[in-house]
Amino acid sequence: MPAAHLTLKSCNPCCEWRRPLAPKPSLTEATSTALPNSPTAICRQTRDRLQLPGLAAALIDASRPGYPLIFSESFGLAQLELTVPLTSDCVFEIASLTKLFTAEMILLLVNDGQLSLGDTLGSHMPDLPESWQGITLEQILRHQSGIRNYTAVPEYWEHTHVDLPREHILALVKDLPLDFAPGSRYAYDNSGYYLLGILLEVVSGQSYGDLLQQRIFAPLYMSSTRMQDYTRLIPRRVAGYSRVDGQVRNKPYYSPTGTFSAGCLVSSLTDLSRWAASLQAETLLPQSLRQQMWTPVASGLANEADEGFTMGLGWFCLENGGQPFWGHNGSILGYTASLVHLPERHLSAIVLSNCDWFERPHELALELIQALPEAN
Repeated sequence: MPAAHLTLKSCNPCCEWRRPLAPKPSLTEATSTALPNSPTAICRQTRDRLQLPGLAAALIDASRPGYPLIFSESFGLAQLELTVPLTSDCVFEIASLTKLFTAEMILLLVNDGQLSLGDTLGSHMPDLPESWQGITLEQILRHQSGIRNYTAVPEYWEHTHVDLPREHILALVKDLPLDFAPGSRYAYDNSGYYLLGILLEVVSGQSYGDLLQQRIFAPLYMSSTRMQDYTRLIPRRVAGYSRVDGQVRNKPYYSPTGTFSAGCLVSSLTDLSRWAASLQAETLLPQSLRQQMWTPVASGLANEADEGFTMGLGWFCLENGGQPFWGHNGSILGYTASLVHLPERHLSAIVLSNCDWFERPHELALELIQALPEAN
């Protein structure tokens, strides 16, 4: 998958959430005995080969009654120093998988009539730089804004250990010229998704975290998903690890103010499985918007074709063995994540690890899908 992540290397809106929550429903539990041993073996081999501290993976078939998990297993440790075993309820930083939730929240407000994909940034935030005013929400969702990616600015990496205000993050790029005319090409951009989080707050009158909690996390019983906060006690939060000169080290502090709506969420395998199961249902988004979300951008973006992918609204579309799939990777100091979805087969695969040297995690997700008997 393309570099769709923050990484050190790159340097029904009928107010369902207001109702009292019913007892938390359980996804059908899955273990390694639910399938042939191949998914388990694949995960173990990957963990051993890459020397991953911990690895968690799940397969979801939304076409089955109750949206059951058909495979869910965790391997290794959540915390190396205390030798704490990893479980499906352990909480990881999910990095740029956050963008999928930001995109879905934009679409929820589109469904509410509060936003339109053709809305410009300037129509909601008139104080932004003049060159940003005419950029549309759709262009940002498809990484076509032309705004410079703030994580590509060297100065950003000098301050990731400090909780800087949003104004400082935006100041890194607001005076820079656009890299290209909006809509003319693709370039992966954290800045645009950072701006979408601010726009969501302006339009809704709520904080980004509260908005996602009320509209997505609570309705889907995603009790472990929230914005990262290192000062808060978060049950079952796993430790993240980096490699320095070939040695495993505790990851350094990485301020969530520097990632925000582009990469600040934490979640668990259980929660992400619930969300993946909702992708094929009309639990949150109507079919028309889900179809639009997974409609590739019109051709003409030469560099996308060169890299073998096209863009939906927040999602990347690639092919594996001639079969299209949608997905997104996430990588941040200490953590790696991937979510792959095949709408036509109602299948999703999730991969999480508490290290940042796990490259191309979507390949493991696809390998797990291929291990299903139906895929052979």
